[in-house]
Amino acid sequence: MEAGRGDGQIAELIDRLRESSFSGFLSIEPHLHKAYPEASNPERFAIAAKALQQLLKDKQIEWN
Repeated sequence: MEAGRGDGQIAELIDRLRESSFSGFLSIEPHLHKAYPEASNPERFAIAAKALQQLLKDKQIEWN
């Protein structure tokens, strides 16, 4: 499942990173073949990137 929709608690992780003044990088690993079997790998990557972008936007964190 993409970030924010699965069991990974990514939104909570982002909160903790912000609280600790994290200034590093986030990466995505779009293992979405079960959720989107009809999508190509590039399409799955786009889905994963958009989900992370939305999470950051919801938390008012700039996407660089």
